Amino acid sequence: MDNSILLSIGQLAKICNVSHKTLRYYDNLGLLKPTMVNQENGYRFYSKWHVARIMTIKQLQDIGVSLTEIKSFLQKDGSANVIQSLQNILTEQENELGEQIQQLQGSLRKVKLLQDQCGSIKAKVIFDTHSQITIRKLQTRRIVFKLYRGEYKADVFREFYKSILDSFIQDGVDISSINSSPLAILKADNTSSSIELKIGYELKSDFTLNKYSQENIIGGEYACYIHEGNYDSLMRDLYGIIRSNIEKIGYKVIGPSVINYYINEAVTPIRDNFITEIQFPVNKK
Repeated sequence: MDNSILLSIGQLAKICNVSHKTLRYYDNLGLLKPTMVNQENGYRFYSKWHVARIMTIKQLQDIGVSLTEIKSFLQKDGSANVIQSLQNILTEQENELGEQIQQLQGSLRKVKLLQDQCGSIKAKVIFDTHSQITIRKLQTRRIVFKLYRGEYKADVFREFYKSILDSFIQDGVDISSINSSPLAILKADNTSSSIELKIGYELKSDFTLNKYSQENIIGGEYACYIHEGNYDSLMRDLYGIIRSNIEKIGYKVIGPSVINYYINEAVTPIRDNFITEIQFPVNKK
């Protein structure tokens, strides 16, 4: 292509695979002024140099550089200034992309955690018998938790287990070490509405965390009840009834209950679809 040959806006758009609108936008920004504008009809004409300029703009846009930054870079004078400006831009983009990669890796870890939890839920939850109490032998579990004392509030669960996950990601903890959906150890005060909750996650047995509060849930026999519905109805209407029914089938509750939030608000916004299992440590009477 001869530099002396002028291209119409349509020809340049076709060569560079951009729209007429984009070329006019570049013109308005001062990024790509045409070589000539016909004063009678307003038609724009461009030279071969503009093809190279558009390729540079598109390459920088592809790596996330803004048009404002590109304009500043293209206005630099002298080869030394141009090279230094380009290096600065590339270093800044490298740092920004690195942060984005870390965020995406954190999101990917959360996705894998949810996938693992789905597999665990399938293995544990028997939907056609969720109205029955079953006695199961459970192994000792180690949990990482945050402690809450006070009035029962459903929002506490969301705040606490999200806070733990966020802390893990911030500290670079491998969340594949989490071995459960969110859970809590519940110690209720029968004389008031006050409760003590240790809200968190079960950890894999070979994983160590020194910074966080941890506790073992002792293994043994547990009376287990699976509830379908929101937490409020579980705590308000059913919790006491379940304990009473455990007594009726010949067992005695010997410690705080463990609540497993298998299907929770992180999975579905429909509270009536929540699946929660309460596990009461028991001895045979």
